[in-house]
Amino acid sequence: MVNHRQNLAEEFEKIGYPNVDYILCLNETDSLWKAMIKAIKPQGIIYSIMENQQPLDMDILKTKSAGLLWEFMFTPSMYQTEDMVEPSNLLNELSQLIENGVIITTCNNIVKPINAKNLRDVHQRLEKGKAIGKIVVTEWNESCTT
Repeated sequence: MVNHRQNLAEEFEKIGYPNVDYILCLNETDSLWKAMIKAIKPQGIIYSIMENQQPLDMDILKTKSAGLLWEFMFTPSMYQTEDMVEPSNLLNELSQLIENGVIITTCNNIVKPINAKNLRDVHQRLEKGKAIGKIVVTEWNESCTT
């Protein structure tokens, strides 16, 4: 596991992988882009779920014959693709893997109940960019739903 808040090239070196076949970017494509294109092996693939805010320099991917694939779970339903049910299947499989302990989530903070104060507090933590793991806000406050 690498810490995306540190120098990514050094983080890959520390774990013995200066170059990798695949990168899954779940955070800040823009700020990690240069490190990712340096670390990706020729013919490797970078997967991202994050939008970029600035244009990405794609030239190095061309010379490495490497690729960038975006994952957007709503694409099948937005475009009525033949595999529209697939995101549902994948999420069901993922939930089973989590329940079986095969995959450990990064959820380390559960906030109850869902109300304006808790939503503001959680949003402020996320805006600071220092949250580690996922924060879940759950359970409606009964007085808010009636």
